[in-house]
Amino acid sequence: MTWTDGARFEREAATEGRTGAVVNGEFIAIEPGANVVDTCLALAADAGYGKFRVFLNNDEYEPEDIPETLQEGDILKVTAYDVAG
Repeated sequence: MTWTDGARFEREAATEGRTGAVVNGEFIAIEPGANVVDTCLALAADAGYGKFRVFLNNDEYEPEDIPETLQEGDILKVTAYDVAG
């Protein structure tokens, strides 16, 4: 983040202390205890992503390494994964 990116800072501050996901820049509230893999698959399908990347609390995870359930305050981020070629 840069200091000049105030809109991004405001969006990130608005999610602080909340549990949910960010997809296409929009925050979606999700109940703590939700299954992470099922939630990511549903979010990616709704966004039209064939391939996607998953971040949990700003750390990227591979499917086999991600925790099973969301905890209070966790933020998922699902982004498109573009394959060049």
